[in-house]
Amino acid sequence: MRGISGSRRAPRVRHLLAAGLGVLVLSGCSLRRFAVDRVGSALASGGAGWAEDDDPELVAQALPFALKTFESLLAESPRNPDLLLGACRGFLLYARGFVEPQAEALPPAEFARATALRERALRLD
Repeated sequence: MRGISGSRRAPRVRHLLAAGLGVLVLSGCSLRRFAVDRVGSALASGGAGWAEDDDPELVAQALPFALKTFESLLAESPRNPDLLLGACRGFLLYARGFVEPQAEALPPAEFARATALRERALRLD
């Protein structure tokens, strides 16, 4: 009897496993988006650290990578509010905190370069 009932269960188990695998494959996109949303939210919530860091040079060098990371995550999840807010904050911080001050520090003789930096800061905002 065990052999008969075991053989009847085997196809059911295989069908359930196949169905579960199918669901995972078909929901791969949603699993990926779920992961992107979680990582993005975690990154965005840590944004206060950028503004409070006591090493502005380190922040200036690290921010471009962080901004590109936000852009990559936004490509996967463009409506994630945490990612959108984090990216906006990051670009604003970079533009107003690093690019624009470079323009302001240039002497009048470098007017063209200062203008280019100000325009870059506006594009980053």
